[in-house]
Amino acid sequence: MQNITHRKIYQQFVNQENLTKLRQILDENLGDMGYEFCKFDVLMDDDLPYIFCTIKSEEIFCAQMIGLIIDSDELEPKYTRPVYYLPAILMRNDFQEDPDGLLKKDRILQHELRHVHDILSYIEKYPDFPENYRKFGMSGDVSIEDLPKSMDMELSKLFFLEPAASKLDYNNGETYILINLDDTFNGKLGCYHCRDINEYVGLQMKSNLYRIRMRYQMKYPNDKMASKFIEQELNKALNKYGKDVFGQNPVQGLKDLEKRTSVPIMFAMAKANKRADQEQ
Repeated sequence: MQNITHRKIYQQFVNQENLTKLRQILDENLGDMGYEFCKFDVLMDDDLPYIFCTIKSEEIFCAQMIGLIIDSDELEPKYTRPVYYLPAILMRNDFQEDPDGLLKKDRILQHELRHVHDILSYIEKYPDFPENYRKFGMSGDVSIEDLPKSMDMELSKLFFLEPAASKLDYNNGETYILINLDDTFNGKLGCYHCRDINEYVGLQMKSNLYRIRMRYQMKYPNDKMASKFIEQELNKALNKYGKDVFGQNPVQGLKDLEKRTSVPIMFAMAKANKRADQEQ
């Protein structure tokens, strides 16, 4: 059988002719993820097709790229590896741009589209990623023994995708870090204006690392030994993949960033809260 690449499969499979099959795949996966399907389509970004789906969700996010792991025998043309990673963009059906213009739908979509482009490049570089993602992805059941493999894989992907998308955001005018004041979707927002692109990317990566840490810790609640092991493996993977963002000692670079920005961010939050109270 001819060895057809992951990207070639994607280009041929994601199209208007396969809407029924793609809808079936989305239906089978989104319910398991806790999302209520609304509608979807296959759209184009220059010469790249992409799956765009609106959903209902209780989670606090505007949009995200997800990866659907499907068996290769569902694909046409056939793929020589056992499983396939199919990226798709989800956006909340109730998403609205805020009055201050802090959340821009086009900018958010461009961020997720950059992820689609880059995950295809990532899989070209690491073709065993789909199988490893099925085994070790943090969205699944990860044993404590597999935690090092899981965290190494997640941070490898994180540092391949997120810095590039964050730089795109900054260059598109999002030079600030959003602060959710009341922890609800479409709630009150504040912002901290970053001093440069490096600080912006660093703070975005800090938020991503925090979310990853919390997701792993939720797998082992009230387990102090597991919590220490998670921190140890997170720091090991951070030092391996984070040098371009945080310098030659990424763990220390992250601590320095937190120390430098914690007080200014607190002031920005206090200012935003005061403004929100005055507007009520």
